[in-house]
Amino acid sequence: MKWSLPSLALARPVTTLMAVVSVLALGAIAWTRIDVEFTPAFELPFVRCIIPYPGATPEQVMNEIAIPAEGQFRTISGVQRITSTSDANGCDIRIEFAWGADMSLATAEVRDRMERLKLTLPQDVDRMHLRRFSSESMPILAFVLYRHGDDEEFARLVRRILQPRLMRIEGVANVAILTRPEREVTIEFNQRALRSLGLSIYEVVSSLQAGSLSVAAGELTDGDTKYYVRIMGEYDGLETIRNLVVAPDGVRLRDVADVSFQAREPEYSYTIDDQGGVFLLIMKESSANTVDTCVAVKSEVEAVLADPAFRGTETLIFFDQSDMILSALNSLLQAGRYGGLLAFVVLFLFLRRLRPTLMVAFAIPASLVAALVVMYFSGMTLNIATMVSMIIAVGMLVDNSIVVVENIHRYNQL
Repeated sequence: MKWSLPSLALARPVTTLMAVVSVLALGAIAWTRIDVEFTPAFELPFVRCIIPYPGATPEQVMNEIAIPAEGQFRTISGVQRITSTSDANGCDIRIEFAWGADMSLATAEVRDRMERLKLTLPQDVDRMHLRRFSSESMPILAFVLYRHGDDEEFARLVRRILQPRLMRIEGVANVAILTRPEREVTIEFNQRALRSLGLSIYEVVSSLQAGSLSVAAGELTDGDTKYYVRIMGEYDGLETIRNLVVAPDGVRLRDVADVSFQAREPEYSYTIDDQGGVFLLIMKESSANTVDTCVAVKSEVEAVLADPAFRGTETLIFFDQSDMILSALNSLLQAGRYGGLLAFVVLFLFLRRLRPTLMVAFAIPASLVAALVVMYFSGMTLNIATMVSMIIAVGMLVDNSIVVVENIHRYNQL
């Protein structure tokens, strides 16, 4: 007898039964441990390098930052296109690579060029930001909090209380807050006063930088006790800044500039239904379960909003990946149930035999469970793409099962 899978199953029914039970057991374990995501993991082949340079003209940013940066990034292997945008806030450089490029290696090379670039950039440039784009950088949950009253004070309350508590949740990688800018010390210089006193803005800024100091100054030892010495000279209020001496002849900052504590003019406006608030975007860690993380975040938000400090706060969730994932998962389970039921009814009406009908009805969920085993051990996740594929596979499985069982029944009657 020629070897085949059906002949092996018929020759060793106990072995076949134990193999099926083992696969079902592994599938049950995989069902509880497999990661659930919204989309398959992917990474876009480009990175952004953002170099802030506030206060400069776009032409100055282009000549002093964009052109040298493009020269450095052009030496990276695999670069297909470099696009830069220069404005009064700084330079935004987009570096595109070929599809399929190793983005971890490409990012490392970009970081290396950024370190080289620091040697040639103006001294005022003290920060550079590098951003990669992948499925992990997409927010899994987005919601807004709002209440009547002082929006600025409410945003400060969210940053001080809610954001740290959300960051402590297992699986949360970052919590981004979108709202109006925070208040900060603003110094507006009087050009006429500076010219009349023979002062330059550079001299005044140098005095400001020297007046705010907090550095370690060594240590003192007294017997068995060691004291660490630190020079503390930070500004403690607006009056201290206004009264700062900025020239040898006793000229104070208030004589040449207006010092205030206010928010910058916002570049963007964040509203929903013409109502402002605090928008929060939740990003998860790469190994975290999306559904579990969303549930934990929503539970923590409810617990925080129960605090009296947040009395009167309303919340609105306008993007939730867990809802989409659970909806697709329910569709998969529903397709399996309906497919098994229809196969059972159709086969029983045509064959009028219970045994082959039950075999087909059992084969549909068993095949889905076996697929979970393969997905789990191959590192795949349950996401929109894999669940839709499994829904389509259920339909094909029903058709093929009906054809095979009907042929077996016809063969036995010959």
